[in-house]
Amino acid sequence: MLGFFWEKYQQGKIGEAHSAAESARDQSARGIRELEARLESLTLTTMAMWSLLAEKHGVSEAELAERVRELDLRDGQLDGKSRAPLVACLECGRKFSSARERCIYCGGIPNLGAATGLTASAPPGVPHGCGSRARPSSRWAPRRARVRTGLVPSDSEQTRPQ
Repeated sequence: MLGFFWEKYQQGKIGEAHSAAESARDQSARGIRELEARLESLTLTTMAMWSLLAEKHGVSEAELAERVRELDLRDGQLDGKSRAPLVACLECGRKFSSARERCIYCGGIPNLGAATGLTASAPPGVPHGCGSRARPSSRWAPRRARVRTGLVPSDSEQTRPQ
């Protein structure tokens, strides 16, 4: 009798796992479609910008290729990719991406001066690294940091009439 209940339990768990796998597959497919649409839109926009530059300002393809090369080398590698520069943590000195709000190793504040010409400091009354383990980094963290340091206006500042 116990075997019967165990079998039913296992079948239920298998069904849950199957449903979760299908859901993940569908979500991944949606994400891929969204990325493809964004890529197509960016490609079209880039083509329009290039045609305008060539027509209105006489920029040659050689000049464009040289500028692409210059921008590609800003991260120190000629690899066709643009990456956020690395910054050192003010607490532990380890290097991590400047796109992050806090050090991924100790939770300290990055030394943004080397990468951006800016310096970061903890909010008033909050020591460096405080609360770094209380909440994992997430997508909203980089924007919040840029708003706090004044790199981008907050939502309330954007909607304020000029």
